[in-house]
Amino acid sequence: MAESDAQLVSKVLGGDTAAYGELVRRHQGRVVATARHLIGDRDAAEDLAQEAFIEAYRGLRGLRDASRFSHWLYGIVRYRCRKHLDRSGAAPLSLDSDFVPEPAADAPPDGEAGLIARLDSLPYGAKEILTARYLHDMSYADIAQMLGTTVGNVRVRCLRAREALRAALSAASAQEVS
Repeated sequence: MAESDAQLVSKVLGGDTAAYGELVRRHQGRVVATARHLIGDRDAAEDLAQEAFIEAYRGLRGLRDASRFSHWLYGIVRYRCRKHLDRSGAAPLSLDSDFVPEPAADAPPDGEAGLIARLDSLPYGAKEILTARYLHDMSYADIAQMLGTTVGNVRVRCLRAREALRAALSAASAQEVS
């Protein structure tokens, strides 16, 4: 039976550095995917993921609840992505903006690749909330805590983000038909 994140964290804190390697292997795919969705650059996403894992390792003693390692790690990745966007000068769009995503001309129109392309076309806030909710399986309460807002606000933002994704998918379908 596989060890839980909490058990692996305890081992790492006890000096077993190989246990951290297992945590990295377990979460690396999701962390890189999260960074890629949030910033849209595969190479930078891999660098940011590596930085996030290093930061998490260094700050592991500060983790209050080892069973929440994945949520804590997601917060680190989210912070790193925001800093990267700030440094690069790219201004993430707010979910509250009136931005309607235009489908990318070279994006695959269907299947998982099409869904990912449409997700990538959304404003930063929409990608952030959908990634937390569906890629990291975070509860509304966990997302609210991470974002420093209320559960009700998170529910509304998640609804808006799903609507934006639905609109992007519909626009892609309409473009295929015409």
